Amino acid sequence: MKKGMNSKEKAFTERMKGRQPVIEIHGHPFFIEARWGLLTPKGNFLSKGINLNDMCEFSPGTYRFYYDTNRMTEAVIRKDIIELPKNVVLIEIPSLLALDPVMMAKRWDEDPRRYLNEYPLKMYNVAKVIPIKKSPLVELVKKNLEKIKALQSPRQRIIKSSSPDRKKKGKGL
Repeated sequence: MKKGMNSKEKAFTERMKGRQPVIEIHGHPFFIEARWGLLTPKGNFLSKGINLNDMCEFSPGTYRFYYDTNRMTEAVIRKDIIELPKNVVLIEIPSLLALDPVMMAKRWDEDPRRYLNEYPLKMYNVAKVIPIKKSPLVELVKKNLEKIKALQSPRQRIIKSSSPDRKKKGKGL
C-alpha cells in the first residue's frame, strides 16, 4: 500500500485497475460482474452463474434467492413441491450498487466515486446463508401437503394410514 493511502483508497485503485470484487456464497467465491448483473463462480466456467437482472429485490437494497449448492446456480423451485429440496439454501445478498458501487456508477455514466460515501467499496463480501428449514419453503410444503390431503377421499386416508405390517391373505407367488 502506498504511504498515506487508506484501505478505501486502495480498494478503489484496485477496482479501477480492473480487479473485480468477490462475494462468497455458501463457501464458494463468486466474481461480482455488476456491468452484466451477474455473479460468476470462481473456477467453474461451465456454470452460467447467477443472473441478478432477472430477479426482483426482496426488500430495498437486498436480493434473496434459492441457491443450488451442487450446480452453483439459482435453484428453480416448483410451486407444487411436497418436500424440501436437497442441496438448496436461501441466500441473501446486498444490491449490485452495494456490492460494486464503482462499476454501477460507470454503468450509469456517472463519476466512479459517485456512490462511495453511501456504499463503501468492499473487495470481499460474504452472503447470508439461510438454511432451507428456516425458509418460506417450509410453509409452502405444508400448504401443498394439506391440499393433497384435502383432495383425498376419507377412504384413501384410512387405507394410507393403516398399518403396513398387515399380512396379506392368499397364496404368495
